[in-house]
Amino acid sequence: MPPQTHALVKLCAMCAEKDVRFSNITDECGYLTQFGTQFRYPHEVPISENNVAKAIADAETVSRFGPLLELRAKLVKGDTKVAKGK
Repeated sequence: MPPQTHALVKLCAMCAEKDVRFSNITDECGYLTQFGTQFRYPHEVPISENNVAKAIADAETVSRFGPLLELRAKLVKGDTKVAKGK
């Protein structure tokens, strides 16, 4: 079971332990992490038009990432091996 965290790099690293291809989206996850709590817990990360454009591009990259889509499909099917972390 994954930990409850906003640290996408940590989650990505955990996934990479099971499927090395997840290391291909580490940079995108790292960039996106800063925006995960920005509006709920404001801090000093300026949000510029460039930040928004990069965040959208990175989110699109992650959302189309093949291994993530495969994992999502297995979870939707109710694959108990995936659900139990095997």
